[in-house]
Amino acid sequence: MDACTSSLVSSMNSQIFSNAIDAEVVPKNATAYVFTPRERSPYLHVNSHLLAEKFTCNVWNVETKEYFYRTSLTKANNQKDQRVRFGWNDSLSSSIDYWSQRDASFDCLISTEFLSTNDDETIKSISSIMTSEAKIVLLEPVDGIDEMSIRERMTACGFKNVGIVDVTQECRSAEASFFNDHNLVSPIETVVVEVVGVVVDGTAVVDVDPAVVDATTVVVLLGIGDVVELGIAVVEVTVEEPCVVEL
Repeated sequence: MDACTSSLVSSMNSQIFSNAIDAEVVPKNATAYVFTPRERSPYLHVNSHLLAEKFTCNVWNVETKEYFYRTSLTKANNQKDQRVRFGWNDSLSSSIDYWSQRDASFDCLISTEFLSTNDDETIKSISSIMTSEAKIVLLEPVDGIDEMSIRERMTACGFKNVGIVDVTQECRSAEASFFNDHNLVSPIETVVVEVVGVVVDGTAVVDVDPAVVDATTVVVLLGIGDVVELGIAVVEVTVEEPCVVEL
């Protein structure tokens, strides 16, 4: 995973965030809290180094997957920007607990998949580590833009002055350009599988949709419920029925 991501100096969503973030969101010398679970793709995250450089701010970036935390550390060691720090927690709630115990007070929240990966109680608790005037900018995957439901949920979770912008087309264009510029494989050629049998003679029984993974597919199995790599792309697939995948 290091070889796939740590050498990339840009983020797939950098332009999307650049259009939404200004000095009012991230004041000079502020400390930003960045949350990037990378559920949909390893490339769906916030470019914390660009954030620090552009707004002269400090950044605490939370990773929830150890593989991406490791690659973030590699990038940090290469960039050598002391304003940017990375931490690993297995969930947003554990990170909030950690900083609550230290009376942290962040000036803004920048995140991908914040609403889609957390329950309402966890989302509400983010205010415990934010200043009263903190701004937030979120990039969220949705099946459809239901502004009323999104606004109602965020309001119920304590957010004020909620603004919603549909950036679906911009994200699709940014993704296509990013993959083309970096000679990456299309992000629909890797799957998430669950092991239901023991690996024997290089073969594992897994739960996966056979319509997506055919008999010629070769994968690298990292562990139960983990992302499986094919080339250097990552996506998800629904679990339907057991099939055998050659390792």
